[in-house]
Amino acid sequence: MNEAAQFEQIMRSKSNVIKILWLSMLVSIILYIGLVYFNYVEMHPSSSAIESETFEYLLSAAGGILALSSMMVRRVVFSEKKLLLQLRKEIRPDELAFNAKTKTINHGELRKFNALSERELKLVALTGWYAVRMLILTAMYQAITIVGFILALMTRQPSAVVPFGMVSICLCLTIYNGLNKVIEEGKLMLNDPILYRHIKTEG
Repeated sequence: MNEAAQFEQIMRSKSNVIKILWLSMLVSIILYIGLVYFNYVEMHPSSSAIESETFEYLLSAAGGILALSSMMVRRVVFSEKKLLLQLRKEIRPDELAFNAKTKTINHGELRKFNALSERELKLVALTGWYAVRMLILTAMYQAITIVGFILALMTRQPSAVVPFGMVSICLCLTIYNGLNKVIEEGKLMLNDPILYRHIKTEG
């Protein structure tokens, strides 16, 4: 297998793992909505709402603040400056092949990484960098649905969770293809001769 094919195989594998993580967070958001409806529509069809306007306003405000905060956090963690700082880091093949769970180096993976160029190693490392930030954001998106979940439980109005869940799902969908965008930005930076020299000098 040539170097280009090796690189594409590694990136495909990393991308699939991130998509699975993203999908699991999205499914959990949908499950919160479904759980509320199952509990109150199927099991308690005659439940009456608890009047608590202040509590409802507070939770609605909390959901709105979480949504705005998540958008601000996204702009910061995926900024060009943050990406450039990551690209400046020296990436070693043994670091990428290290299995944190077993505390050992996967020698099969190490052989693959040793065949890659310096630029390709930096791009592979971006998958882990992206995954951490994606998990932070999806956790924030999930928290929005949890606020709606609590509101629905307290007010006994299943429909209360819907707007929170819809906002969470929409925000989650905006980062579905985020890894590809980050990789493309990384390629542009690394393929810019002047910027690449600057990255190597600072790294």
